[in-house]
Amino acid sequence: MRTFLLAVVCLVTGCGYSHIATTASTFTSTGEAGTYTLRIVRDLDTVMRGPDDQEHQELRLTLHDVRAGQRYAIPSQSVRAEFTVTRFGPSSVGDKFTGTITVRSVVGGKLTADLDLIVNAHTQTGYTQTVKFDGKQIFVRTND
Repeated sequence: MRTFLLAVVCLVTGCGYSHIATTASTFTSTGEAGTYTLRIVRDLDTVMRGPDDQEHQELRLTLHDVRAGQRYAIPSQSVRAEFTVTRFGPSSVGDKFTGTITVRSVVGGKLTADLDLIVNAHTQTGYTQTVKFDGKQIFVRTND
């Protein structure tokens, strides 16, 4: 009986398991002060969760006229957000963004920001998911 209960608990808690395999955080700048495009790309292995066992997530934040140390709502006049998920099955698109970003510094080829964001995304077939981005993020400059 004890083994059976342990198996049920493992099955129930394992259903929500996912793990981030790789993450890349990059940014570009137009040359105008305070204008940046931030990009977080991460690949997830989603065991027993979602319509597929692997997915590719991309968050793109376009910042206009932002100043270091100030907190900005996502979305807002200064911050535009886009989110997509690609997988073997149906893809998802972010349709609701709730959170904030604070750019801490832009030094050399690195932009450091605090990000607290919840994204609600859905497929055309009705599957919905909630994705969270939080904590200190370090973005590396690219020439895209």
